Amino acid sequence: MRSRRIRPLVIAAAVVVVATGCTGGGGIATQSDEASEPAASEPQEATVVAVDFSYPEAPAQLAGGVIDVRFENRGTVGHELAFAGIGDASIQRWVEDLGDNALSAFPVPDYLDQVATPPFVSVEAGGTALATMTLTPGRYVMFCNVRDVTDGLEEAPHYKLGMVRELMVVGGDPEPTLPEADGTIVAGDDGFDVDLEAGDRSVNFMNEGPDQIHLTAIEAFPRGMDAAEAERAYEAKLASGRWPKGFPGLEGFGFSGIFSAGLGARLEFEEDTFQSGRVFVLGCFLPDREGGKPHVIAYDEYAIVTIE
Repeated sequence: MRSRRIRPLVIAAAVVVVATGCTGGGGIATQSDEASEPAASEPQEATVVAVDFSYPEAPAQLAGGVIDVRFENRGTVGHELAFAGIGDASIQRWVEDLGDNALSAFPVPDYLDQVATPPFVSVEAGGTALATMTLTPGRYVMFCNVRDVTDGLEEAPHYKLGMVRELMVVGGDPEPTLPEADGTIVAGDDGFDVDLEAGDRSVNFMNEGPDQIHLTAIEAFPRGMDAAEAERAYEAKLASGRWPKGFPGLEGFGFSGIFSAGLGARLEFEEDTFQSGRVFVLGCFLPDREGGKPHVIAYDEYAIVTIE
């Protein structure tokens, strides 16, 4: 079986994963029964073009479901594409509530119940990024949280410079399922299920909530370090803010994007990313919707992963 559920600080089986917003503990996974897979939704194609500082080309409406997003940055500075469901709130109110940084705007407003940030994060000037992700029905804004500006402008998040555009997601699939991938990472408020093996290249990340927003960073410990050594090093880092003396650091491999309950995205990796025997850590660095410490600290919300 490849499906696993996190258990708090259990130094045992193999592959595990963690994302933000959960109240489980760090540790190494144990195994659980596999669940049947729901049918995948048919993807829609959506192209969004960014310039400085707007989205001049973007869909006004999509159906709920799986979206194949193509994001083209035709501006002169880096830009990103994020989605926030704002319900009946005005765009002006939403911008005011976010303040100067969308990623530190806690507590999250009650009306903001849908969040989707694709895993490609920001895209440099002239670049193009692709992502397969899900959106459920609702009234959204597309926005950019990057702060780099052109000459003559005071630094500010781009959404405060007008880089916001409304998107209506109407009908379609209210519970979309990503197309099948090599592996899966399922986040939930009480823990995570993971399905990863050596050689996996595509991994679906989904947040099953029901309440918190989740993400996971995917990093690897130095080759040759076992799970128990990795656990001790990571606990020391969380306790003191510093790695143990002589520790060379982690190697970063990816980011899930940020998603509220019911949403997620496909992550793509090189064929040699997940190597048999290599130990990974998957951690979350957002607080609860109400604010507070990041879950990796508040709830030991991380997991040590040994790839089989």
